[in-house]
Amino acid sequence: MSHELDEDSRIDVECMRDSSADGVPRFTWDYRVFAQDGTTVIDTSDSGGVSYDSEKMALSEGWRMARESLARLER
Repeated sequence: MSHELDEDSRIDVECMRDSSADGVPRFTWDYRVFAQDGTTVIDTSDSGGVSYDSEKMALSEGWRMARESLARLER
C-alpha cells in the first residue's frame, strides 16, 4: 500500500545566518526536493550568494524556489 506525499512533505527548506555578512544579520536558504518515496533527493539548491534581511524572507524565497523546482520535475 503506497500513498502519495503532498508537496510540502517532499520539500525541506533550511535558513542559515550568512556568515559573510558584516554588521547586520543576513540570511540565506537551501532546499532539498524528494521523490515520491520521501527519501531520495531529486533536486537541491541554495540562495547562490544572495542573502536576505530576515529569516522569514529567506525561508519564503527558499520555499518558492523549491516549489518551482518540484513543478518542473513533475512535468
